[in-house]
Amino acid sequence: MDPSQALYPSTLPPTDIVLLNRLVTATDTYKKGDIVTLYPPNDPNMLIIKRILALGGDTVRLWIPRGVDLAPAPLQGEEQGLTSMAYSNIYYHALREMAHETEEHASGAWLSITIPKNHAWVEGDASALQPKQANVLRAEAKSRDSREFGPVPLGLIRSRVELIVWPPSRFGRPEKRLKN
Repeated sequence: MDPSQALYPSTLPPTDIVLLNRLVTATDTYKKGDIVTLYPPNDPNMLIIKRILALGGDTVRLWIPRGVDLAPAPLQGEEQGLTSMAYSNIYYHALREMAHETEEHASGAWLSITIPKNHAWVEGDASALQPKQANVLRAEAKSRDSREFGPVPLGLIRSRVELIVWPPSRFGRPEKRLKN
């Protein structure tokens, strides 16, 4: 596991023991909200755990900041789909090429990305704590996820978290993601 993942975990604390369903990969029966283990496309030697926020056909609105002003410009028109904020410009050009709509602003750009068929948009649950309007990004929201590397092919998903079995106080299905 990458050390940054230990610093910025999902809602599953590192002490949780979970029951993983590896058979789900044979049927690709994922739904929004599923917590999955996967290989990130930018580092196939690492296994990470993230939540699926969008699937093929869904649209994600992604804010890519420019310079030091990280505050997103207001969305024009009606907000549709998932709204997220990138924290790195490393993959900016690749994400821009995926966008079917770009809304330029002096401080950055809103990109509308439609998730391709057989792909998912995944984020760590810490990103749910990230405010949509902020003048600084919080460090705990910086997990390695689709905000960095874009939509993930479903073939990179290895399993789905079905049940938390330890500690006993958390026994049961994983909680739903907090709304941002």
